[in-house]
Amino acid sequence: MLKPFRRVVEKAMNVFNLSRGKLSQKKAELELLKIQFKLFCLLKQPVLFMLGISLASHFDKICVRLPFHKRNQNYLKQMAFAPILAGAECAAAFPLVSEIYLNKLPIKVIIKSGDFEINCPLKTNGTFICEIDNIDTLVRGDWKRKTLQIPVSLLDEQSNKIGHFKFDAILRQR
Repeated sequence: MLKPFRRVVEKAMNVFNLSRGKLSQKKAELELLKIQFKLFCLLKQPVLFMLGISLASHFDKICVRLPFHKRNQNYLKQMAFAPILAGAECAAAFPLVSEIYLNKLPIKVIIKSGDFEINCPLKTNGTFICEIDNIDTLVRGDWKRKTLQIPVSLLDEQSNKIGHFKFDAILRQR
């Protein structure tokens, strides 16, 4: 049962170790975040792993990429709503969870509610960009019962904004 997991970890670490000397600091951090995201999806949320959701870089921001393939389509040959919502939640929560995990802070993130607006159907790969700047200052501040609004934009392959999500989250002490 652990063989597929072990193979993924070994492959990711080999790629990371081989390219570590060739990459700049920023690209090395992005590769490390990609590995962390794949492991998170594989171990904690296997549905996300099956949907093919991954991390990418878009205009020097880390974003979540949702591929357009048969598993993610509805009967109208458009992106189904469940993968879109899963990608938006990943884009909203992963930057916060990653910052909390890397700094070993005793905080948990709870997404309380969400609101969305989609202008047109998605018929290509989707990119979700979290529009929060300075995540490290948000996490390091006073976080006892702190509420946040996390905006997430949905872009298509041509970087046209076709959707907007807004999540309300609570930071609590563990």
